[in-house]
Amino acid sequence: MLEPSLEHGSAPASGRRQVAESVATLAIGDLINKAARFAAIVVLTRALPLDQYGLLNLGVALGGIAVVIMRLGLPDLGSREVAIAGNRREELAARIVPPQAGGLVALTLFASAVVLLVHPAAMPFVLLSGASTLGLALSADWLLRGMERMVPLAVSSVIGGLTVLAGAILVAATSDSATAGLAALAVGELAAAAVTWRAARLRRLPRPTLRGVGGLLRESWPMALAGVVMYAYYANIDTVLLAAIHSPEEAGLYSAPYRLFLALNVVGIFAAYALLPLASRASDGEARREAMRLIVSCLPPLAGFGLLCLGLAELLGRQVLEAVFGPPFAQMATTFVLLCTAVPWYAIGYPAGYSAIASGNQRRLLAGASVAVVCNIILNAALIPVFGAEGAAVATTVAMIAAAVTWLRAQMILERLRALVCLLALATIAAGAAALVETIRPIVGSATLAAGAALLLVGTPNSLRRLLRQR
Repeated sequence: MLEPSLEHGSAPASGRRQVAESVATLAIGDLINKAARFAAIVVLTRALPLDQYGLLNLGVALGGIAVVIMRLGLPDLGSREVAIAGNRREELAARIVPPQAGGLVALTLFASAVVLLVHPAAMPFVLLSGASTLGLALSADWLLRGMERMVPLAVSSVIGGLTVLAGAILVAATSDSATAGLAALAVGELAAAAVTWRAARLRRLPRPTLRGVGGLLRESWPMALAGVVMYAYYANIDTVLLAAIHSPEEAGLYSAPYRLFLALNVVGIFAAYALLPLASRASDGEARREAMRLIVSCLPPLAGFGLLCLGLAELLGRQVLEAVFGPPFAQMATTFVLLCTAVPWYAIGYPAGYSAIASGNQRRLLAGASVAVVCNIILNAALIPVFGAEGAAVATTVAMIAAAVTWLRAQMILERLRALVCLLALATIAAGAAALVETIRPIVGSATLAAGAALLLVGTPNSLRRLLRQR
């Protein structure tokens, strides 16, 4: 009688260890990557005039919009299919990469032709904006995620970050233009993409084809649309609007807290990537229920991480911005607190929503993203003209909270996390008060920090020790 219960208990424990290893591996690699990219941003921030730095971030935002549109949902679908049937990876690679890369090149050439007629001097800027994200379209990171080859995926991330840093140092020594900075980003993304293909170890070189792409697109379109609308509220559109409505200088100032905020959100994204292969292989009813229990068990520690980030932003946001980016960016401390309010919500919401892909319910992912983009459009239109960067931060935060609640409810786990959601709601109200009244930030930050530490201690007891023991 004991053996079956022990075997049943070992499955989720083994799954948690596997998720922990995947998340830890990706997190370590991306920590080095983000550190290198932050160093690159610091170098460029101090080397470029503020207007050129704002244009650099505008180019990154525009290039990012293009690559998100041209992803077509195919990489996420490909990760799921590779996790289920690894013997199809060459076939999938041949069908998934060409539409993305070809579409991105066509879109870049079209934009360049338009700019050539309207403002020819800006053509190099447009070309390099497209080139800076070509590596993302060509990357085989989705293959490595589906194959659960997290170590080479982390290595590719590190190589990309270090290449960008080297390019930024070169730009600082030789140029003061945004186009040179975009060139450094382009080289870094292409280097990372090359490493992912080498690590994929395909049996044969895929021959690009459009045969069968229509069938893939019929499945991937909800993810494609979800990606577009999520990107619409994920601050990059805010950067474009700030540059257009206010100035490139304000867009440059806003980019500093935004980049820190973006870096903090990667833990939730990595957790989603690590959980997807496990959930995708859960084929029968009991296995799917077990996979969902595993996902739910991972959410409280993720919320704890998010609360730690919010507490640190409340306590040390001004000092961090000033130390990393320079004295002019210290004025964005309130904006940083407002953005970080969304981190704990996104840390639990995105893994829940992304897990819907495993069961073929991609429209659940789209539902949360759609709710968010409606909130974001309305709030951006109302707040950015009046409040500038702080209005953009509020719009982003409200949209991400709305998405998280929608994803949790769509996956039918909102009720299971009622106490956790109430805690996050209380932290959100407190963060709003701290943003308005700077004098109470130390008190609110300390309480938020303590709540995050408690969640981590309760949700992940001895996790590092168990991981090392399994090693």
